[in-house]
Amino acid sequence: MTVISEDLDGPGADGVTCQVEVTLIGPGAAPVTGYTVDGHAIVGRNVVTPPPGTGVWQLDLVANSAISPAGSVYRRVVHTTKGVVADDTFDVPPTGGPYVLKDRLTDPPAELASSALAAHAGTSTQDGAHGTIVHTWAVDGWSSFDNVVVNQHGTQDFTPSVVSRRGRVTGSGSTDGDQREWFLRQGTEEWIDGQVTSIWHPPSQWDSSPINRPQMGHVHRAQQVPGSPGTWRAFVVFYDMTFSTSNMLANTWQADGSTLTLGSGAVPFTLPDVARVGRTSIVHLGTRVDAFDVNLYRRCTPAHLYGLANGGIVNIAGMGDASFNLAGVAVDGVDPAIGQFHVAGQTGTDVNDLVAAGTVTPVGVHKSVFPRAVASLLVGNDVYVKIWRPEEPEPNWGDPTHVAKANPPTSPPLPAGPGQFGVALGHLHTSSWAEFGDITFTRH
Repeated sequence: MTVISEDLDGPGADGVTCQVEVTLIGPGAAPVTGYTVDGHAIVGRNVVTPPPGTGVWQLDLVANSAISPAGSVYRRVVHTTKGVVADDTFDVPPTGGPYVLKDRLTDPPAELASSALAAHAGTSTQDGAHGTIVHTWAVDGWSSFDNVVVNQHGTQDFTPSVVSRRGRVTGSGSTDGDQREWFLRQGTEEWIDGQVTSIWHPPSQWDSSPINRPQMGHVHRAQQVPGSPGTWRAFVVFYDMTFSTSNMLANTWQADGSTLTLGSGAVPFTLPDVARVGRTSIVHLGTRVDAFDVNLYRRCTPAHLYGLANGGIVNIAGMGDASFNLAGVAVDGVDPAIGQFHVAGQTGTDVNDLVAAGTVTPVGVHKSVFPRAVASLLVGNDVYVKIWRPEEPEPNWGDPTHVAKANPPTSPPLPAGPGQFGVALGHLHTSSWAEFGDITFTRH
């Protein structure tokens, strides 16, 4: 194994808050399964989160020269709350190191050795060689998804696109807001058990009157119901938009293109509080500087403020001095290196709020609990879901604070046998949209 490292800096030369994904790839940057000389398979991806404020990460990786088929390289993608900010390929030498990634950058492979590629392509999916699909929007687009209209509402039409390396779906109609659609990934048709992992970015809006709250979800084992042409059934993990909570839900969906039937008879599905992915930060010190008409909010934790940017609209509450509590105000001077921001246009006596233990929260559900990373796993009749903040390490499946189990409904029942896996979109209106980050589909 060889150590590869990298120091990622933000615009101010401070460590950037991010998640780093490293995958073994072949032609066209497609993920491949590699094999070492002792027969171990290299599949899936490595995900590492650099410590906040440093931006430094490192991984022990198998040298490319020790991997069959020959000609593969590694791909490193850096994800932040603003999306993908870096995407490069590199090779790993057999000896020496640690190596700095920038010194090992290389071009993506044009093709793998033909005999090895043919053997790989001919391997049955049951053998696991095709058990992981990493769908990268900037490379793969939407062409490898099959579209299923769950229930048509009026003249509504959903349009998929790729914007800033994210998969976006936009609505067309202003009044027909109850439409739902699935986009099912080709290549998963024979899967029975599997996992879908993606980042759900903030939807474009979250309005209450009229209700305009785009909805997102993961689709598992989608299949046409035997003996009922045109009727589809799948198990879907999605979030609530009816009651303005955005809590996670899971259920069987059965639809014929015009009517959606949700499953009943299941034990209620409850994920840990959606506050687990909330963007509320703690403010430990407030300072008013009357000469400049500003309130300074300092010593915030976490210092990165979950990606809060200049111009963001927030609510500030719970300060020791109530005059520092503000609602619906724009922030400026955001400094994630030291955990500080300020609000302009504030006058009054110069004062320090030394006992402050307040909170700052972005206004709007779609800003306060998004983006969220979601992984949903269907194995047999057991469904597991976990949620976490994308800038934090992915929790393991045994972590009860982030993971919950959903008991399947009895009518209509959980689909059995093979089916496709994908994503669900719903409740889009004119120009409102929802966006997914890159998606990983994993067969189990």
